[in-house]
Amino acid sequence: MREQWGDLGVVGRIYIAEEGINGQLVVPEPAVNAFGHSFPRLLRDAKLFYGQLIEDKPRNTEEIKPAEPFHKLDIRIRDQILHDGFEGGPLDLQESGYSLPPELWHQKLLERNEMDDSSTLVLDVRNFYEHEIGRFDGATRIMVDTFRDTFDALDEILDQHEKEHDGQKPKEVMMYCTGGIRCEKVGAYLTQYKGISNVQKLHGGIVNYMRFLKEQRQAAMDARGHSDDAVEEEFSLFKGKNFVFDQRCVGELTESEEVTDDVLGRCFQCGEPCNHHTNCSNLMCHGLILQCSNCATTMLGACSEACKHEYVKMESMTPDEQRNYRKANALKWKPKNPNSLKYIKFRPASPELLQEA
Repeated sequence: MREQWGDLGVVGRIYIAEEGINGQLVVPEPAVNAFGHSFPRLLRDAKLFYGQLIEDKPRNTEEIKPAEPFHKLDIRIRDQILHDGFEGGPLDLQESGYSLPPELWHQKLLERNEMDDSSTLVLDVRNFYEHEIGRFDGATRIMVDTFRDTFDALDEILDQHEKEHDGQKPKEVMMYCTGGIRCEKVGAYLTQYKGISNVQKLHGGIVNYMRFLKEQRQAAMDARGHSDDAVEEEFSLFKGKNFVFDQRCVGELTESEEVTDDVLGRCFQCGEPCNHHTNCSNLMCHGLILQCSNCATTMLGACSEACKHEYVKMESMTPDEQRNYRKANALKWKPKNPNSLKYIKFRPASPELLQEA
């Protein structure tokens, strides 16, 4: 991979493990065809299953972002693609439920919500700081800081479901995440270890659903241009913003990742409605928080008075002094994560608000 793709100018990040391969790549436009031919050949030569061939859809050149999220080709060998913390046995990712295209997912979820069908469990399998700013209507949120805690939290959700439904398991589980990867593991766990056979996953995750909405709205606009009749377009069942880690997930979508203008989150400090994630201005902390513009001004972008004090202190230092100071003091700030669930009781926004679906 490194030899062939490096020569093509491909950059990105690839993880290789026994359970599969995961990668996010940026391919120079002149090398797209050569890359397309090399990818399946490389995996076939290594006797690896490489899944379905993804159809290349033509894109509007105006939608292509010039920003590059990667600067080199980084290939890493891992024990797992996604650390799941599960020690109960192997997970066969080829048996993880069914993938629903976004248009079918939209219709099924709409019908489920209209019928108020609680026997169908809708799961948001992302971390809590992701779904606190955006989620699908009717979703049960798995409240975890990291994916490795997901299965334990999911067991509790399933136990609660059975208590509320006379000991019955969900007749169907619909689940989603950002791009679809986490759903593969959760789906495998549900089908192979929890006895739930009807598992439906949103194909391509929220990112693909956003693309579906955009295509539907564009089609409706085009139809209006050729007809005087009103054309109905799909409304989003996802409310708020889609949390992304970096530009690789955004594609042709806007940088704000806003799906609707619903504000579901709460400022970490004052508790006012807020959907804006930022990192603490104290670089030794750098904790991820939701912070409104007023608190960002008052706190100088810091998550606490202690971090604000450190930020002000380091601002008066030269770059070399800052580096030396961080080396000497950084350990006392790690692994503190101010937005962690363990600190949720100290937040102005009540836990009840954060648990709302």
